[in-house]
Amino acid sequence: MLKFTKKILLYINMLYFLGIFLLIKILFATIDYKYESIFIIASYFIAITIYSIAIFKDGSEIFYPIHFVTILYLCIFIFCPIYLIFEGRTGIKDTYVMDGCIKSTAIFLVSYGAFIGGYLTIKAPKFNEFENVIKEELSEGFRQRLILLCLSIWLLGMLINLYSLIKNGMSISYIFSLGQGGSYKINENLSNISFISNFGYFMVIPWLYILHYSNRKILKLIITFITASLYLIRGFRFIIIIMVLAFILCYYRKKKRHPKMHTVIIVFTMLLMFISIMGYMRHGLRTGEEINWGSFNIKQILYALETNFNIYKPFYGLVTHYPSLYSYTLGKSMIWETLTHFIPRAIWPNKPLAKYSTVAIAMKNSTSDFTYDTAAMAWPNLGEYYMEFGIIGCIIFMFVFGFILKKIILLYKSNNMDDIILYSIFFGFVMQIVTRGYSPITVGLLLFLYAPALVIRMYSKKGRIGKNE
Repeated sequence: MLKFTKKILLYINMLYFLGIFLLIKILFATIDYKYESIFIIASYFIAITIYSIAIFKDGSEIFYPIHFVTILYLCIFIFCPIYLIFEGRTGIKDTYVMDGCIKSTAIFLVSYGAFIGGYLTIKAPKFNEFENVIKEELSEGFRQRLILLCLSIWLLGMLINLYSLIKNGMSISYIFSLGQGGSYKINENLSNISFISNFGYFMVIPWLYILHYSNRKILKLIITFITASLYLIRGFRFIIIIMVLAFILCYYRKKKRHPKMHTVIIVFTMLLMFISIMGYMRHGLRTGEEINWGSFNIKQILYALETNFNIYKPFYGLVTHYPSLYSYTLGKSMIWETLTHFIPRAIWPNKPLAKYSTVAIAMKNSTSDFTYDTAAMAWPNLGEYYMEFGIIGCIIFMFVFGFILKKIILLYKSNNMDDIILYSIFFGFVMQIVTRGYSPITVGLLLFLYAPALVIRMYSKKGRIGKNE
């Protein structure tokens, strides 16, 4: 325990030293927006102090979501703004957004405090209190039938993904060579299959169940390769990250162990590299253009990472224009558009396109048409909360977000693999919640991602040894 506490202190000290380093660099640098930069760093120190209090209270376990979420928020609202101020790239093309810097950073800070407040309303279980995961919980016959069910659901998701990609104009060889072979003729008219393509998310949870229950290594390798290939060719980096993190969490939870520090660093570095490589490849994969690896360098790596975290820029524009020029949207996105999102276009032919959504309009109002139509930028979840209900909305929804994240830790504590799989998938999914402030897509993705779990859990309960078998 003493050794673990020393690691926590070392981690927190590193965060403070990083802030001191950045502050010194800002004070001695000749840069624009020096006052704003100092305010951002001051907010950083307050944020990590709040974070440190939460860690020492009950959030020190590495696989608790508070750490992942905090790092994401720091990258979005602290590190990326500072980096781009030094780079001199503070706007969105020709749109000036820095007049919203101070207010936006203050809103982030208050909202993050609310998030930690919600997180600390429930006491987290200690890792040494966790029970061992039940082994051999299913009879051999039932285990094989469960694998067959998972394989059937996975196959359904695979066929839907293949159908969507082929309908889009990709050949089979193009798909499984990740764009290095075959042909791709883009089909512009895909509105009728957009809803069906959501069922392609059915692959993830069955894949994780098969990895846990099957003893066939070849089967595991084949379905992992196919699953990863289909999501990669669709440009879904976040799904691959969810899969990697889910696998790691399940692995260590079953062994009731923590990864070593060097393992964490290696995995974190590999994920950053993966994000950069996929960011570089994504345009070519989606358009069929040849990928020029000769120009892939450290600049391209940093730019790919930047595009994931520069989503603070439209948020800056949002807080400048709302409510001074435009009214809050009062639930139109989070409630109405989330409900109508699930109506297929085949039933509602005149269903508004995404470019007419509340978020799209607010983003254009706050910056320019380029931000949404050309750059396809998003804003963090705080953007939608603020757009809908202002600062009060940010505080309330962030408090609820923190409360939910603490509540789901009980799934990770469970000795039932069904619960652990649910938690492991959600752990990576929080990245999508934080970085994509658009509830219709987030809720839809969550439902389609977890739909197979409802079927599999209902079936697996029948096979617990000592009950039906």
